[in-house]
Amino acid sequence: MTVSGGQGGGRRGRRPTHTSATPRRGRDGRRAGSADVRFHPSDGLSTNPNEPLYWERAALAKELERSFELCHSCRMCFKYCQSFPTLFAAMDEHGDVETHSDATLRRVVDECFQCKLCYTQCPYTEKERHPFRLDFPRLMLRAKAVRRKSEGIPLRDRLLADPDRLGRIGSRFSSLANWATACAQPRPDGTVRRIHRDKLLPTFAVGLSGMVPAPRQAASTRRPTAIRRWCSSPLAS
Repeated sequence: MTVSGGQGGGRRGRRPTHTSATPRRGRDGRRAGSADVRFHPSDGLSTNPNEPLYWERAALAKELERSFELCHSCRMCFKYCQSFPTLFAAMDEHGDVETHSDATLRRVVDECFQCKLCYTQCPYTEKERHPFRLDFPRLMLRAKAVRRKSEGIPLRDRLLADPDRLGRIGSRFSSLANWATACAQPRPDGTVRRIHRDKLLPTFAVGLSGMVPAPRQAASTRRPTAIRRWCSSPLAS
């Protein structure tokens, strides 16, 4: 598997029941037909970006392969972010992780938005003192960091990372921005600039670029609240 960057029917929510190996595997944690896949941490495990190992593509590929195989065997996280249905559908279609395309792996990584719900529910984390030491959110973050280091940050991501600047630009050219949003043609996959065509996008208002919210009233000039008057009464002492 190289690094450039569905849901499983009746198998949803099924957990591996062994601590050293999982169902459909041997006792040493190896997957049948794929002797190099282990569920125990590989020598590529790293969560510290200050370590040189963290940025090695080969090390990252080992951890992606191990983690994807482990998640595929459990499938408890099918109901969380879209990364898991995408991963499970690819596993059902292709089988081993080694046969997945780079586009599929990139999509799995991109669809993780770091909510970390999978980590709080996962029974194989280091927090749970499990030897598998799985941390799916950190692994996705590592994969994105390695890709950004080699490919750079796309303009789209840089713009969306600064909504204040994007709002100022859009308000200044509101008519043009609204026209471009309304007239954009969807791509064959049903998206426009990687945004679903059914997504309701906000429109930029004309002439509001110079408006700023009114400053909040200083605490010393505010009227005392009922709670404050009650706290200063003899009953409070």
